[in-house]
Amino acid sequence: MAISFQVTFDCADPDRLADFWAGVLGYKKQDPPAGYDTWPAFLTAQGVPEDQWDTRSAIVDSEGRGARIFFQRVPEPKTVKNRVHLDVSVSGGPSVRPYRGAARPHRRRCDPRCGSRGHARARV
Repeated sequence: MAISFQVTFDCADPDRLADFWAGVLGYKKQDPPAGYDTWPAFLTAQGVPEDQWDTRSAIVDSEGRGARIFFQRVPEPKTVKNRVHLDVSVSGGPSVRPYRGAARPHRRRCDPRCGSRGHARARV
């Protein structure tokens, strides 16, 4: 039996990277917990200060098969080569072709050097 896991990336802009990778992988941003219509409603109920609301973001496979990917803001800038990255092959036929187009605009908007210490890259 496989063990479930998540991949976590330290970065400067969690929401930006979450948008990028959701587009590349066909994922979606994680919904707020049951009982809350929005993340701000949940965070307010939990007493999280508003200036901390943009320090984390997560994306999930809407079909529940792929790993959760979590992005967390860190204060220090990237200083060394990345040790972990995601390589996505989208050349495998019609079932993956829609993702090729989704990645291109995000890739232009989100330069891989935008502060991610656990930088991920897509092969498109």
